[in-house]
Amino acid sequence: VEDVAESSAGAEPAETADNAQTTQPEPSLETLAAATAQSPEPVPQVESPPEPDFSTLSRDELVRQVQQSLTRLGYDPGPADGKIGPRTIAAIQAFQSDQGMPADGQATATLLGEITKVVAN
Repeated sequence: VEDVAESSAGAEPAETADNAQTTQPEPSLETLAAATAQSPEPVPQVESPPEPDFSTLSRDELVRQVQQSLTRLGYDPGPADGKIGPRTIAAIQAFQSDQGMPADGQATATLLGEITKVVAN
């Protein structure tokens, strides 16, 4: 009888306050349905920055910016010297054609605006 008492006295209890694991009950279908039925928070609208006004640039500065931007896009307008030459015209026409624009080869504020949009993307 003593052996039985010793063996049961030395045994660890199956569960103690320290090692007891609490389990959360599974949520009911009604709880899940209510949670998913809530409408999401509205997404705040982000305003686009205003488009730059290139109409105030000097002719040379406009051409220079067109040349620099076309170079960034992989076209070859020649040096960014602000001078319209055959390479700049060909690069402008290639860009315009690639964008589905009339390929007139003219460096304008509108063209620079379109190039700037493509560079930004």
